[in-house]
Amino acid sequence: MTKADIKSWQNKDKDFLIAHYHEVGEESRLYDRLIWEVPSIAILIISALLIAAYAYAPNLLLRTILTALATLWAFGTIVFAVKHQFFVVLQKTRLMTLEEKGFGMLNLQRFSSDKKTKNLKLQKSHWERPEGLQQLSAHTWLNRILQIMFLSLLGLTIWNLVDFLING
Repeated sequence: MTKADIKSWQNKDKDFLIAHYHEVGEESRLYDRLIWEVPSIAILIISALLIAAYAYAPNLLLRTILTALATLWAFGTIVFAVKHQFFVVLQKTRLMTLEEKGFGMLNLQRFSSDKKTKNLKLQKSHWERPEGLQQLSAHTWLNRILQIMFLSLLGLTIWNLVDFLING
């Protein structure tokens, strides 16, 4: 950010900046909450589909269809989580920029590392260094778990499809 950019931030109406800060903060919390709530509900639906497929499906065709639906739910959940994580990062970096450039104070640390904010010219010298498990990204692990679940379901669907095609 150039000196002119910083001056333009400082010349903004403080009430406008405060209102914008609150709006961006609420949106960030909403995205962060949805990232955890939606996969939880999707896993419940996927589990119900798998229970129906293996406990109640009267034939192999229905079992294959139900596992395929579970696989589609898993893929949709991955897309949802990745897209919303993108917006969470945007909102958090916006909040940090508002704190530093708009209010002239040190930004709050919202990430466990500065990888996601390396292109921003923000102060990071006051950030705490995470240790051990604190260094891991919960969002990254959520994505990995969702991808493993998707690949497992895809394999199960292919297995059922092959079984159906061979044994009818």
